[in-house]
Amino acid sequence: MSWWTARTPLQTARRATGVLWQYRTAAAAMRQGNYSLARQYLDDALQTLGGIYGNDPNAKKARSYFHGEAKKTFIGEPYERSMAYIYRGIIYWMDGEPDNARACFRSAEFEDSDAEKHEYAGDWVLADYLDGLATAKLGGDGLDAFKRAQALARGVKLPPYNPKANVLLFLEFGPGPTKYAAGQYGEELRIRTVPSQVTSAEVRVDSLRFAVAPTDDVCFQATTRGGRVMDHILGNKAVFKGTTDTVATWRS
Repeated sequence: MSWWTARTPLQTARRATGVLWQYRTAAAAMRQGNYSLARQYLDDALQTLGGIYGNDPNAKKARSYFHGEAKKTFIGEPYERSMAYIYRGIIYWMDGEPDNARACFRSAEFEDSDAEKHEYAGDWVLADYLDGLATAKLGGDGLDAFKRAQALARGVKLPPYNPKANVLLFLEFGPGPTKYAAGQYGEELRIRTVPSQVTSAEVRVDSLRFAVAPTDDVCFQATTRGGRVMDHILGNKAVFKGTTDTVATWRS
């Protein structure tokens, strides 16, 4: 029995809220250098996420129980789910597990695509680039992944793979997107973005200097994928409230 069918609606809602909290806690833990805590929260969140949105037979079977988008459990926007996999992949890489890291980077692309309708394609530069780099480190050919990443890089020239390189830096700068509800009943999901005042960075190690240009924009990812599950859930609440108002007016 799938975890969806075994839980009540209240339990499911708590589970979904918990996953979003786990995303945020894990990201905060990583920024503080507490990778053990981040690993714990991401593993729990991604286990739940994989049970519904994963690209495997069990996940597909679980999705078959849903007859409409509004009935799906909300476990974050696509960009949030992708970032969770990217963060976990980075931790796997730090732990010396490039094979598991590569699986996470590929899952990040899957979460950013509409696997059912094929309307949207994953377009994360970082996920594709690190997918290919992990493949190269494992002795394979990551050229296809590199080409996909370079095609999406929008003017940024990505460094070629060097399997002998033993240092990987991951930098974040600029504000991320903020979600808020709008509309008469709060039925519209909106994303607020603020342009970053930082457009580049430089890493200095002794006498060496490395210029770093942004490859991905999370705000871009948050606002360019079209309709999402949360829109429909909020929309149904608005429809329900609107119907209630109509009935109340008729009775009066």
